[in-house]
Amino acid sequence: MVQETAAPALIGAASKTGEIGSEALERLFEAFIACRTTLDDLSDRAATLGADLSPPVIAAHLTGKSCISAQKHDVLVAA
Repeated sequence: MVQETAAPALIGAASKTGEIGSEALERLFEAFIACRTTLDDLSDRAATLGADLSPPVIAAHLTGKSCISAQKHDVLVAA
C-alpha cells in the first residue's frame, strides 16, 4: 500500500471538504504575526524541547489536516 502525502494548503479558499476556511486561515496568520514566529521557528523550538515536528507537520496540525499525539501537541504549545 502506497501512502501519498501532500503539503498542507496554507493559502487559498476552502474549496475541498476538510480544508481550513479563509477566516480561520486569516486568524492563524494573524497569530503567527503577533507571536513573531514562523513554522521553521516553531519546529526548532519543538526540537529543543525533544519533539521531532517538521514545519509541514506543524502546519497540517494547525490547519486541522492531521493530528499529532497529545504529547507532541503539548510540546508545540510550549514552543
